[in-house]
Formats: sequence, structure tokens, C-alpha cells
Amino acid sequence: MGRTTPSLKYYVNMYLERWRSLLPLVDPGIREIVGELLEEVDYSASLLSYKGVVDPLEPLVFHLLLKIAELRKKYEYGRV
Repeated sequence: MGRTTPSLKYYVNMYLERWRSLLPLVDPGIREIVGELLEEVDYSASLLSYKGVVDPLEPLVFHLLLKIAELRKKYEYGRV
């Protein structure tokens, strides 16, 4: 993107920062898990940015779908 046009990652990071600010309000065990998930969103943002996605919520939702699929695979087959 051009210098004056904020990138998809910029907007994704705005959401992430807002969500990170809520972490102190949740249970410490949940806080750690959610914090780890938020750190991993960069992969999904990069992947979808490559495909031309412009909606900043899409990488966040896609990342959650990947994590759900990973957990389901682990639960059903005992592996990741």
C-alpha cells in the first residue's frame, strides 16, 4: 500500500490493542490463553493481506477458525 494508506495489519493491530486492554479484566488463566492467541494473529493477517483482504476483522475471525480446527483435530485424532 501507499505511504499514506494504512495497511490491513495496522487496522488489525488496532483491534488487537483494544482487546489486549481488556485482558486485565478476565481470569488470569483465560488471560494467558487469550494473550497467546492474540500474539499469533499476525500469521493470519499476513496470509489474508496477501490475498487482498481489506476487512480488519476477517483475519481475526479466520485465525479463530484455524484455532478451532486445530483443537478439533487434536480432540478427535489426539494430535495437532
